[in-house]
Amino acid sequence: LRPLLQWLAQTLAAALTDKGGMVPEHMNPMRLALKTYVFADDMKVVRGPDWKWGRQDGGGDGEVAVGKITILKDNGWAKVLWTNGHEDSYRVGSEGGLFDLQPFDLVINADDEPLPVAVQAIVEALEIALKLLRERLPDKAFQHCLGVVWSACVDVLETCLHDDMTGNADYITRADAVLKRLHNYMHAGGEGVPEEALERRSAALHATIRASLL
Repeated sequence: LRPLLQWLAQTLAAALTDKGGMVPEHMNPMRLALKTYVFADDMKVVRGPDWKWGRQDGGGDGEVAVGKITILKDNGWAKVLWTNGHEDSYRVGSEGGLFDLQPFDLVINADDEPLPVAVQAIVEALEIALKLLRERLPDKAFQHCLGVVWSACVDVLETCLHDDMTGNADYITRADAVLKRLHNYMHAGGEGVPEEALERRSAALHATIRASLL
């Protein structure tokens, strides 16, 4: 168990960095959804992940502009008429799979979002290590190991936030995301660490995160 805890200490810290805490662009759930989405004439659209056309649509400053596809072309482009009267052509899969537009009503389920690189590595390592422990330990001992791993994860995140002097909101938000992912993993739908035990051990960390994000 000790090698696993030592590895977790290093990897959890990496999960809070800009690189480790980001989902690879090619795994962006919106981009993956758009690659298989069928655009059509008269469809309502808004800005997509590759929008680079400034305020042509009349949106910006928190305002979402909605347009309608007037002509869907065969080359991965679509002509759109915006509510401000401007009409122009935009990418819907052309130039190597770029999307200036996305459907107005396209919703991505948060449960389907891929894990950031470092968090995925943590989950995979836990799955392997805990599977071995599960096979070798009786139920009570295995539950104890899960509790130890959870406490170690909380300790590492608390130390990372305590040592961070930048006040970077992204860093804190990633810590919150990592904590939630690990919480769900350790709870395992009721088959892992009891919810009450998870909440009790991480209460102080949750309070720190909430206060830091105010």
